[in-house]
Parts: sequence; C-alpha cells; structure tokens
Amino acid sequence: GTAAAAGQMKPDPVLHLRVASIFYSRAKESSYTDADAMGSAVEHYKRSLEVVQTAEAWRNAGVCAYRQASLLPSDGVEPEVARRRHGLLRDALRFLTEANILDNARPQINAWLALCAVELGLVQVAKQALRQVLRFAERLDFPSALELASVLLRFSDERCAPAQSDRGPLYL
Repeated sequence: GTAAAAGQMKPDPVLHLRVASIFYSRAKESSYTDADAMGSAVEHYKRSLEVVQTAEAWRNAGVCAYRQASLLPSDGVEPEVARRRHGLLRDALRFLTEANILDNARPQINAWLALCAVELGLVQVAKQALRQVLRFAERLDFPSALELASVLLRFSDERCAPAQSDRGPLYL
C-alpha cells in the first residue's frame, strides 16, 4: 500500500519474537554461557515490545539480562565490572516488573523477579515476589524453582541461624 511505499511500514513484532526465541534457544543450549546470544535475544525482545507488550517477551528479556549479569563476577571485581553487573540486574528487574504488571499470576515471572531483587538487595521486593510465587506454587516450573532455591540458599547466612538443638526435630 501507500504506507509501505512511503517507507512507513510498522515493524513486525512476531518476526522479532521469533528471532529473539532463536537467540534465547541458543543461550539455553549453551547453559546460558553465550553472552552474545543473550544480548541479541534481549535486543529483539525489546524491538518486539516497542510494537506490542507481552508478558512473555518481558519475562524472557528479564531472564536473559539476569543470565548476562550472572556471567560477570560479583566479588572483588573492578568498579566497571560491578557497575555493568548491577546495570544488567536493574534492567532484568525492570523487564520482569513489566512482565509482572501484565501477568501477576504467573509464578515464573515472580520467581525471576525475586531472584533479581535478592541479587540487588531489595528485601521487600524479594519478599513480595516470593509471596506471589508461593501463592501460585502449584504452577511453578521446576527450572525456575531450582534457580530460586539455589539463589536463596546462596544468599542465606547459616551463621545467623539458630543452633540445631534450638530448631526442634525435623518431621518429614
């Protein structure tokens, strides 16, 4: 039509979602060690989101940004690396917050939101997201649950826990 001839065609969000999904799959196949694939996935998710907002695209962009941050060391690093890691985590938190606004009943979104909040030291956000995860726990997928448990354990401090005798018996 005339709009196409004038060079004013709207970008195709489905095309960008498909391309992003391909890069996301590559990242997943590499156990999320392929930073370039994750970066390309985020870029295409963002292009898709410029046209149409979907919780899935926001969530996947957030997961990729979180995974990119996870590739960077967190302890004893140069200020530039620490800033980059923090920036990626803030991006992930923002993307996942947008996903949560569009779909607050999907525990996968809230699990990743809790992960980012824990990494950033945002205690109240982490608690709120974890409450939402528990509210819909029966729908939480295993990989998200495992990732959440792993991060929560990593951030827990056993030195602050009460002694075993103070905890009482463990009933299974």
